[in-house]
Amino acid sequence: MVEDSSFSACLLVMDDNHYLIEWLAFHYHTLPLRHLVIAVDPRSKTTPDLVLDRWKELMTIVRWSDGNFLPKEWQRRSLSQGDAKAKFILHRERQRHFYPRCFQHLKRANRSWTAVVDIDEFVIANRHFVNISKFEKQRLLSSSLLEGIHQMPEYNNCACITMPRVRFGNYLESNVMKKTFSPAGFNDMDLLTLRWRWRASLDSRKDNRNPKSLIDVSKIEESSFSRLNSDAHLPVRSECNRRDLYKRNSDSPFCVHHYVGTKEQWEFRRDARDGMKQRSESRFLEYRQLKSAVDESACFWLNDFFHKFGPAGTQRLLEGVGNTTFS
Repeated sequence: MVEDSSFSACLLVMDDNHYLIEWLAFHYHTLPLRHLVIAVDPRSKTTPDLVLDRWKELMTIVRWSDGNFLPKEWQRRSLSQGDAKAKFILHRERQRHFYPRCFQHLKRANRSWTAVVDIDEFVIANRHFVNISKFEKQRLLSSSLLEGIHQMPEYNNCACITMPRVRFGNYLESNVMKKTFSPAGFNDMDLLTLRWRWRASLDSRKDNRNPKSLIDVSKIEESSFSRLNSDAHLPVRSECNRRDLYKRNSDSPFCVHHYVGTKEQWEFRRDARDGMKQRSESRFLEYRQLKSAVDESACFWLNDFFHKFGPAGTQRLLEGVGNTTFS
């Protein structure tokens, strides 16, 4: 019997504990995430095990190494040093092998809706969606993502939902931060979703880049889960409409918030593409220009999370959030 009362996710990480702590708590609450397959890049200097152990009683977590999804020839390459282009190609190949194998695993585990996003991306109901009544929008914004999908008849037989991305930069304004969202004992400045509130223009594809997707593995034939039928933006190309790559933000009930973080986080977290995307000072400063509007739509989750788990439980699950020295 297909389990369709909660979400799954496929996640690749590399020295991301400071993001992973928030990513897990946010999506546990908002999706709701209950089944995670996570693969750690072999070049990581840190391990996510301490973070994952906090959740072992609350969700199913399957931890993979490259041997679980990469062919042997690519495993050998992952252990060797290469130039920037070679590392970039390896990064893309890890994605193209990991996602299909993860989808296959989830389908065999009788799972359904699955989030395919990165560690610095957060899936959220879109308050800018226009093709909906005021009452329906309020219901969408107050529901979990899964409830939101079930509320929309057009998704009853859908296997892929493409979601526009919205990029949040590193512009911080004191007047904006006067409004706080954290419960007592917590600090907005520690969390990506509460600290960074200035975003790019919703209509700027240049700033926001390509979308991400949710897929229902239960509705897709296993033969469709293959390296040649997958990439990070269209994880099952045969099911995800390429035209949706260009969907306007206002036309989508769901979107993905993408965050840069602090300079310390930016410098600590090496890009898995190593060399093809330099984490330079000038690139970091470019993100300060992403300040088209203040958007607080991702700021409300923590109070609800706090009410569910209480002070001690929330403190335990969020210990070390945003801190690059946590390992």
